[in-house]
Amino acid sequence: MVRWSAVTLVINLVIACIINTTAMLVSGTPISFIPWFMGTSSAFCVNVLIQLVIPVPDLAKRAAQPLGESMLAHAFELLVTDLIYMIIMSASMTALATGGNHFVEAWLGTFPILMAVSYVTVVVIDVVMGALMRAQAQKQQ
Repeated sequence: MVRWSAVTLVINLVIACIINTTAMLVSGTPISFIPWFMGTSSAFCVNVLIQLVIPVPDLAKRAAQPLGESMLAHAFELLVTDLIYMIIMSASMTALATGGNHFVEAWLGTFPILMAVSYVTVVVIDVVMGALMRAQAQKQQ
């Protein structure tokens, strides 16, 4: 399961903002505060619920095990993690946005772009967090 901290919640909020904004842009939904806030809040809640119910990090780690401890294994682990979250989150958000009407068409129309944006976001966050952790470790020495 996910280890909860203020950093985890901030990362979840950043991802929710980016994914919701991207989904609104891709779907052609006009961006105004109330719909954007409601979509971001929904995305955040769905993401947190997934983390409470599904052991995504463990599943991703197991999927990447055959690749060893390489950088490729880490990138694959991030991809599997992101794929699980994005399938569930984007399907949930699409269901909320469409009310179930033309769900498959709407979801397939947005999922590839959301997945790409989400994966780039996750990689950037991973690089930044890694750099911050290394800087913190150097300070403590």
